Amino acid sequence: MPVFKLFFKIIKANFPRFIVSLFIFILLATLINQTTKEQFTDQFEIKKAKITIFDKDHSSRASQSLIHYLGERTEIIEIENSPEAISDAFFDRRINYALTIPEGFEEHLLNPDFTAITLKKESHNSIMDEIRVDSLIESFMFNASTLAASLPTTLNQNALNQYFMDLEKNLDQEIEIISGHNVIETSKIISFGLLFLPMILYFTMMNFINNFGYVEMAMRQEDIIRRERNSLLKESSRLKQTVLATSCYTIGFWIILICLAYLFYGSEAFSSQRSLLFLLSSFVATLGIQAMAYFIGVLAPNKGVVNFLGNLLSLVLAYGSGIFIDISLIPKELQFIASIATPIWSVKANYIIAESTYLSDAIMDDYWEIIGIQLLITIAYWSMALLIKKFTQEKNYLITT
Repeated sequence: MPVFKLFFKIIKANFPRFIVSLFIFILLATLINQTTKEQFTDQFEIKKAKITIFDKDHSSRASQSLIHYLGERTEIIEIENSPEAISDAFFDRRINYALTIPEGFEEHLLNPDFTAITLKKESHNSIMDEIRVDSLIESFMFNASTLAASLPTTLNQNALNQYFMDLEKNLDQEIEIISGHNVIETSKIISFGLLFLPMILYFTMMNFINNFGYVEMAMRQEDIIRRERNSLLKESSRLKQTVLATSCYTIGFWIILICLAYLFYGSEAFSSQRSLLFLLSSFVATLGIQAMAYFIGVLAPNKGVVNFLGNLLSLVLAYGSGIFIDISLIPKELQFIASIATPIWSVKANYIIAESTYLSDAIMDDYWEIIGIQLLITIAYWSMALLIKKFTQEKNYLITT
């Protein structure tokens, strides 16, 4: 397998560069892990989420019941209902969650024949606060809808009084018991899925574009082209060995980084269904990066372009994918540009899983749809890369004949 061996021989020649970049990555990962530990200590105290609520249902009994329920479990901050005031409150970290109760909330809540009304929310700064508040709202809506199903067709004041008394009783019985260990475990899983794994994708892009580009540059040297031609190796075998070599490198590279994640986060971060979904999304995204990096390596005319793309393009795609900051803060135009690669889709998939209290069928449908998009991107890059590779190899053989 001459092409396979040549690939890893060239990779080995660039091993010192890999060690330096790995050291930088470990340093960043250590800082991220340390920050997470400081946010979630071994103490059993859990800070209440800071939220603001805008009631557009004219202080109906249902909306007041929801506000009272949330007020006992969160810290409600009074904010002026204007885009500027809300943005300032998020920026100053006075709030992490803004909830708007729409007009007609009570009417839809008490009538099972009506479609469920959507509560508008906006959340920044803390994914853990968002998950906890979402869970509280989901619990309220579930209990309220369940009790509403047993209401008589014709409502009277006594029936309404009994309904809200039963609702308050049911909600009070749902005592939120979250041990310090569970908080830390949950924070590790969220940090693993939303911080560490996306950072892996950035490091992988930078490494793959550089390494695959260097391999392509080396394989275009005239003496190597002549040697391959004299070996009488079939074109199909060359391409198969190329795909096999890059795939083996990709899988081994990903496994090494995941083992590194295990050292940082321990077994707790790998023991839940969410963790497995995070890992699957990361792996598929890595396969997409492999294909994109090889496509860039095939097109790049020289090492200068490879270095430029390996550093700048990977940085732009990482930033546009929400790897460094909350993806909701990224301009739509930059997100659109980043969507040509798989990292942004992996980040979106991980957010869907992290923000969902329950992994319902609808949530999983969205998740699998994004996985499918990543696979299509991977296939597209491989198809273009191999077609270009085949064309350039035929051209090179004609030149060296």
